[in-house]
Amino acid sequence: MPPETVLTARGLVKRFAAPAGAPIEVLAGVDLVVRRGELVVIEGPSGSGKSTLLNVLGLLEDADAGEVCFADRPVSTLGRGAKSRERGRWLGFVFQSFLLLPALTALENVLLGARYTTGVDAERRRRAMALLERFGVGERRDHHPTSSRAASSSASRSAARCSTTRPSCSRTSQPAISTTPTAR
Repeated sequence: MPPETVLTARGLVKRFAAPAGAPIEVLAGVDLVVRRGELVVIEGPSGSGKSTLLNVLGLLEDADAGEVCFADRPVSTLGRGAKSRERGRWLGFVFQSFLLLPALTALENVLLGARYTTGVDAERRRRAMALLERFGVGERRDHHPTSSRAASSSASRSAARCSTTRPSCSRTSQPAISTTPTAR
């Protein structure tokens, strides 16, 4: 029996208006299936549509045509609030700039995803602490990201935050993929 399908894209099309002339087609009928446990790498030259594809798959941008499904459930046509809830349930994000909030400690930043999805309870706090330890930054749990810390520390905190809610699928950008162990 093959592993469970966690994300499917069928026929994704995305166009952007050009300064003059015809729209620029960035995604031209993209099909993709991601199964639990798979590592999928999307690579290509600058401007080839990698970030656009990840944004469409992550429900951060709408495609002009096509469909995105989480498991077997179509999600690309849901309303804004429903998309947000599904994104919180199914996806983890590690952004290229990490998007850590300077007013929050490392532990609070890691718990941010749980705050918006399942809520923060003792179990989530224990999991967040374990993830910070696993990513090698447990001793910095009370530090703020504005403290003079290496980018790798921010990457580790961001990866731990991504893993706190145990998403079925994670989205990372190039500098973040070198982060230490996967938290799965």
